[in-house]
Formats: sequence, structure tokens, C-alpha cells
Amino acid sequence: MQSQLAAHLRGQCSPARRGRALARVAMLGILLAAHSAFADALTPVTNASTIFRDTIVAICLTFMTGAWGYAGMKIGLSGANVRDMGGPFIGGAIAGGAALMAGAFIG
Repeated sequence: MQSQLAAHLRGQCSPARRGRALARVAMLGILLAAHSAFADALTPVTNASTIFRDTIVAICLTFMTGAWGYAGMKIGLSGANVRDMGGPFIGGAIAGGAALMAGAFIG
């Protein structure tokens, strides 16, 4: 047993043996992740990521609303073309898309 452990530590074991060892470690990790105590330990992380996601979504949607409102005001009151205000429209769409992407990745 000692020689097998030493072979593992030196990296001289076969790829099949190394694969079986990695599969055992992965299985142990999955079992630990499914355990309710482990899930309870991750509750603060989940809460923090939810707060972070909601903050990013609110900021991006506020930016998008402001950009579209600015573009609409310029078109309606100043006589600007939609072509002239393409930048704020595109910027607002990108900011809104960023809010959706943040919600998808974090939540």
C-alpha cells in the first residue's frame, strides 16, 4: 500500500489508475455537495450573489431607461433623427442585455 501511495505522489501511476482516483474524488465531491449541511453552509454565498445580481440588474435597467428617455426627448423635442440618436438606443439595448446576462449567469 505504501508503494502505491508513493507512486501516486511521484506521478508514476498509470492513466487508468489516475482516472479511477479522480472519479472517486469527483463522486465524493458530489456526495458532499448534495448533503444538506453543505447546502446550509452555502446559504450566505447564495444570498450575497442574489443581492449582487439584483443590484446589477437595477443599475443597468436604470441606465437603459435614462438612455432611451434621453433619445426620445431629443427626437421629440429637438427634432433629431432616429439615425442621429442611434448611439443612445444601442447603448440602452446593450445595458439592458447586460442586465439579462447578469441575471442568467448569477441567478
